[in-house]
Formats: sequence, C-alpha cells, structure tokens
Amino acid sequence: MRYFHIQILNGIRKEWRIGDSVKTEFNNFYRDILNGIENISKSNFQGKRLIKRAGETLDVEWMDNLDYESKNYENLFYKVQDLLIDYEGLSNELYKSHFQHLKLIREDTFEQTRLEINPLLPSRKKCIWLCTTDTLQNWWDTFKRHPKKRILELELSPNGKRHIADAEYIKTELYSLQEWKTLATDYWKGTKTSNPVLEVLYEGEFKIINEYEKWK
Repeated sequence: MRYFHIQILNGIRKEWRIGDSVKTEFNNFYRDILNGIENISKSNFQGKRLIKRAGETLDVEWMDNLDYESKNYENLFYKVQDLLIDYEGLSNELYKSHFQHLKLIREDTFEQTRLEINPLLPSRKKCIWLCTTDTLQNWWDTFKRHPKKRILELELSPNGKRHIADAEYIKTELYSLQEWKTLATDYWKGTKTSNPVLEVLYEGEFKIINEYEKWK
C-alpha cells in the first residue's frame, strides 16, 4: 500500500524533503485551532459586540414603528428585506467568530471518544493525515484553493498507529454534545456513510521517499 501526504506550503510550517525522517507530534491542525481562539480572545472577543449589534438590529421599537395601517406592502417588504439581509450578515459574522470554538468542542469530544473506544488508535491531535492511491485525487481537489501545495510519498514505520475513517463525520455545526458523541463513535469505529470520504490517520515515525508537484 502506498501512502501520501498533501503538504500545504505557507512559508511558516517546515517543509519536508526527500530523505527526511520525521515523527508525528502535536500537529499544526490542532495548534491552529488553539491559536485561532487565542487571537479571538486578544481582540476582546468580537462575538459579544456582534450579539449586542444583533439586539439593536431587532429592536422592538424599530419594529413597532413600521407602518402597517397604510397597507403599503411594498415599502414594508423592502424594510423587512433590509432587516433580513443585515441579520444574515450578522449571523455569518457570529458563526465565524465562534468557528474555532466549535472546532475545539468537536476535537475534544472526538479525542475523549477515541480514548473510550480504543486508546491505541492514532490521536487527531498528534497524527498526520494520509491518502492512498485511490483517494489522493479527491483530496488533492479538496485542497485546490491552496495555491502552494505538494504531494509527499511516505514510508511508514511498522510500529506506527493507523486508522481509516470517514471524514464525512467531521462537521462544524451547532450540534449537541450527544450528537457530537454519536458522530465521534461512528468515526472511530470506522463506520462509513452512504458517500464516504476516506482519510487515513497515522501516528508514529515515517520517512519521505518521494515528492510530486501534482498528481497524474
């Protein structure tokens, strides 16, 4: 079985080269989540400001001042439409401000579930994500918005930990803790959805044996 890793080149993370021997550690994926939350905290958590603005947008007094008696429905329609557009923008801003927190809740729930199901499985906090020959093109297309990336072919240690999972369970939505738990359980048990997007988690030592600028 051949294994590949798509490395995003952003000028910050270390670029691996052919011949490098590497051991997985606390990974950039989880570190980026923590850094994102830290950046939000430093900016005085704009979510509070957005919630206040949402309350002002939906102010009851503003709604009471709408002229319903004139039956000028066209004017009423445009006023309400403006309100909905403004509120949609607020919703998007609120979602973005809470996005990293949602990911942290998801990842912590998945990690706790992994420990309960099988602590010998690779951790999403410390693993590297791999593709096989069958799934490489799909993941390459998934990362097409990243202008600088390359494919590394790896030789894995026989002592490393591997797990094949369906990435369709990795959602970032406003789920309850029980819903997160259900998704995590299916993920770690290797259950596949009707349209699976398979990913390989690997934790351990590996060696870079080849690299490609693009896939065939």
